[in-house]
Amino acid sequence: MRKIYLVRHSIRDLTVKNEQAPLTDEGKKLAEKLASFFEEKEISEIYSSPYLRVKQTIEPTAERLDLKIFYQKDLRERTIGEWVEDFPSFSQNQWNNFNYKLTTGESLNEVSHRVLSCFEEIIEQSQGNIIIASHGTALSVLMNV
Repeated sequence: MRKIYLVRHSIRDLTVKNEQAPLTDEGKKLAEKLASFFEEKEISEIYSSPYLRVKQTIEPTAERLDLKIFYQKDLRERTIGEWVEDFPSFSQNQWNNFNYKLTTGESLNEVSHRVLSCFEEIIEQSQGNIIIASHGTALSVLMNV
């Protein structure tokens, strides 16, 4: 039976306040351990968000398995629109109302449509066991659907 592994990026460096935040040193160590987990899983393809923290999470696995990573822009994290200091309140507002967003951001409904379309396309074009590496919100809305 075919298996689809969903991987959320490792520990993000919160001192970098933009979408290209890297992993912390601990996050990089955990990414190396993740590669060991996938050694015997017979993975045929890897799909990933293009954001740096996701790349740094899945690259050790791709290298260990000698697989190319297919970057999918629609697996990216939601666009918030601006840096939010009280992120827990913002996030709770979004989960309470899937249409809630900042003026230049995305609602969870918008993220859901984008990620679901990408996921369906990946499933149609891929074969065998695959990894899809993305972000907590993107994967959560996918599972919610």
